[in-house]
Amino acid sequence: MRSPRWRQAWLLIACLLVSSAACGRKGPPLPPLHLVPEGPSDVGARRVPGEVRVRFVLPTKNANGVGRVEIARVEIYAMTIPPGVPPPANRELLTSRFVVGTMEVKPLPVEGEPPPEHPPEQPEADKRPSPGETVTFVEKLTDDKLKPTPRPSLAKAAPAKAPQLVPLGPLPGIVVPPPALPGTQAAGTQPAAVPPLPPPVPPPAVLPYPVRIYAIRGLTKSGRPGAPSPRVQVPLVDLPAPPSGVALKPTETSLVITWSEPAGKPAVPALGYNIYPKDATAPLNPQPVTAVTFERAGASFGTEQCFTIRSVAQFGTVAIESESSTAQCTTPRDTFPPAAPKGLSAVADAGVINLIWEPNTEADLGGYHVLRGEAPGDTLRQITTAPVKETSYSDKTVTPGVRYTYVVVAVDNASPANVSAQSRPYGLTAR
Repeated sequence: MRSPRWRQAWLLIACLLVSSAACGRKGPPLPPLHLVPEGPSDVGARRVPGEVRVRFVLPTKNANGVGRVEIARVEIYAMTIPPGVPPPANRELLTSRFVVGTMEVKPLPVEGEPPPEHPPEQPEADKRPSPGETVTFVEKLTDDKLKPTPRPSLAKAAPAKAPQLVPLGPLPGIVVPPPALPGTQAAGTQPAAVPPLPPPVPPPAVLPYPVRIYAIRGLTKSGRPGAPSPRVQVPLVDLPAPPSGVALKPTETSLVITWSEPAGKPAVPALGYNIYPKDATAPLNPQPVTAVTFERAGASFGTEQCFTIRSVAQFGTVAIESESSTAQCTTPRDTFPPAAPKGLSAVADAGVINLIWEPNTEADLGGYHVLRGEAPGDTLRQITTAPVKETSYSDKTVTPGVRYTYVVVAVDNASPANVSAQSRPYGLTAR
């Protein structure tokens, strides 16, 4: 009879065999332990007098795994580079020394959970931007920021020399046969195929003018950095000259703005223009206009409107704007009458003449007035005391046997009202 100790030993061996077999099975991959966000995208900049406005889109995905994007804030880095000096590597730029701004990011709601309610002590809405939104960072260009940033790495490096072309020797591991004499080739052999050389690695772009380099990077709640954005280089050159001769001309449906090109030959020629309303930080036009005229839809009668124009020079994705032109203001008045009504006709009945005409289509139409005169040659007189809103009118003040002539005019809602030209007259004898 086998002892209990012998049975326990066999049970232990069986458990070990089962556990070792389970260890060889493949399961689903585990997510990364530390998710970090992708880099911000669509990075661009606009330099205006005294400041730089950097625009970018907050990331919506992680750089190293799926799931809700892990981003709590973004950091904006900047460095000023003198002309003729290569730009820094990311390991030099993306350090706390060059942080010029931070921006908190509102977390995305968890799927299936309602958005958090604001506590009573914070009744205002959360104004932090969310992932996927386009945001703008504004940096004031002080004198210190316009100066080149000291870089210890360049101070220790040897002065850069112009690259020299040198002949290439045999590449390691590749045997190149000697060249055959012209018109000869060894019997039974094929021409040796020389593998193409890899393309040369271009050196960092060195610009002939100073630039301020910007980069953005998101960070998680615990401070883990994500991927950096593409860089944007803002040239620190002289601003283009502003335009002159700004003039405003209202029309019935818009305001036409015209100006003159900058006088003389500026150091930085303008490639376009931006139109700004009074106290606005963004132009009316989404892209610089190349003409010296701009039509703004909507007349806004009775409201003062002021505008300035700035010249724009474009450096890649960076726009550099001039100082503002002299502001011009106008308060448009509605002096534009409606069109003359069309299609006037009439039908006589016992003691009444019924008029009908086609409707006008003006947005500010106030109604119609009916004018009447006795034929032939009588002066037309207005017989309506208030504008008629409909496109018909019944004249019940007629005398049987008398021939009348009618016209209709349209009026708008301006004060005083603008009156259209008369419709074509229509004559009819009363019954």
